Amino acid sequence: MFKKFLAEKNPSTLNKVLFAIVIGIFCVLFYLEPPIWSPDTYSYFSVPVHRFPVYSLFLRSFEFVFGRENFDLFIVIAQFIAGFIGIRLVYDRCVHVFSLRPYLSILLLAILVAPYFPPLYIATNLASEGLAYPLYLLLITFVIDFLLRKQKAKLFHLSVIFILLCLTRGQFIIMAPIIAVIFVIRKRRSVFRKGNFARLLLLFLLPMLTKGIDKSFHKVVHGHFVSTPYSYVNAVTLPLFVAKWEDSSAIENKDYRHLFVQSYKTIDSLGYTRETTFGDARAQYENFHDHFPMICNQNLHDKGRAYFLAKEGVEHLDGIRTEEASKAILPILIANNPEAYFDVYLEGILNGFKSIYVLGIFIVMLLYSFWRTLNRYSAHNAFILMGTTFILTNALLVGFACHTIERYLFYNYFIAFLILVLAIRKLIPRL
Repeated sequence: MFKKFLAEKNPSTLNKVLFAIVIGIFCVLFYLEPPIWSPDTYSYFSVPVHRFPVYSLFLRSFEFVFGRENFDLFIVIAQFIAGFIGIRLVYDRCVHVFSLRPYLSILLLAILVAPYFPPLYIATNLASEGLAYPLYLLLITFVIDFLLRKQKAKLFHLSVIFILLCLTRGQFIIMAPIIAVIFVIRKRRSVFRKGNFARLLLLFLLPMLTKGIDKSFHKVVHGHFVSTPYSYVNAVTLPLFVAKWEDSSAIENKDYRHLFVQSYKTIDSLGYTRETTFGDARAQYENFHDHFPMICNQNLHDKGRAYFLAKEGVEHLDGIRTEEASKAILPILIANNPEAYFDVYLEGILNGFKSIYVLGIFIVMLLYSFWRTLNRYSAHNAFILMGTTFILTNALLVGFACHTIERYLFYNYFIAFLILVLAIRKLIPRL
């Protein structure tokens, strides 16, 4: 049963050779690189209120089963195995649905395996990417089955993986509404039939269901019915960077004003603000990008938690209060510095795409594929529409929430490759 789930029914000789090579590569990587304990590892391991639950529970379950000695080796093994399963499944679906030639199949597999090499080391590094990437690949697999191969039963698998993925990394919460929109386009003439409407409703309810599970976890473990409180702490970092000293007068709440003043004083003294940056928006973004951890994690977040813990003395509530403060400060700072904010924000988006031309191509492809899918729904048109939407919305959300580093963007590299292949086929059919 597991073998049938893992691979296509009659794998070709090429696929057997390719995945034998992948297993060999994973074994070599496991042998050469010991488990990497990064600062994030310790943060997840302590199951704090500001971390999504799945990866924290993943780490702690391995410690419980294998004990303190060398349990990290078993985590790395599990992350390699999960990666192999995710890669195998999404590779099989893409090769089958898009009829990829052997050389394109090899390129696709290389792109899928690339995150396991430096600099990401996603299986060796004990961070959430080691689990989130395989879950993302599984999600795309089941999305292809549900939307493009018209396998209704795969909606259940899709829903379970979506919840696990979003409770590992919250940046993917927008995916369910996007899948729902593609489903509406596909079923627009029969979307309100009982079965179709129930599926559509489930897709739209998935983000709320995920939020409910997240809040329930924190209620049980930390005593507070709240969503993981770290989104606005990250998102307020760019507004803090572009802010000015006089913006403090617009913050009425004295606690929030104190947090802003203390945080801004630190980064201003270090030269990590727009006001102390010489150069254009690009230079400003580079300063922000290079010092994001200092502006956010080691500054605003730490100061906020220390301040509210000293004031209220309630464990875990300090992180929640810091999130509430960040949420309140964010629109004030953006409203006071809109031009500076959007200049630096746009540079962050461009940094993720490496060029305004690449960004422009994806926007054009989004609009064109939307028009084509409305006129003629097909697996290729729908995938291009869905893929470009995933790529653009993820880039916009990452740019809003933090800074556009490869660690947050690599999930969609293989989708960009497939979009390129399908687009070239449409432009030059003989290829």
